[in-house]
Amino acid sequence: MNKLLKCIERILQVATVIMGILSVVEGIRTYLYKKELKAKADDYLNDELEMEGNIRGPVAVFSPTLKEKEEKVLKLLAITGIGCLGIIILNLINRDINR
Repeated sequence: MNKLLKCIERILQVATVIMGILSVVEGIRTYLYKKELKAKADDYLNDELEMEGNIRGPVAVFSPTLKEKEEKVLKLLAITGIGCLGIIILNLINRDINR
């Protein structure tokens, strides 16, 4: 039983590390995509409102693709968090068995 729990814990650790790395990569991609959208919107507004003067505030962007990317990052982070909790629980169970 002890070896089985250790094996499961190791597999879960590897999967959690991989999911953490994927979460960071997708988070950076989403951030860069959002930054690019903001730059495009800012350029467009500068061109359109050039004659009006300085009448606008900060730019907020929304798009279905951006929403999907943010949801994907949240799902990856949730899976990573669940993996971390699973590792902690398996570690505590394994520690109790060894006593």
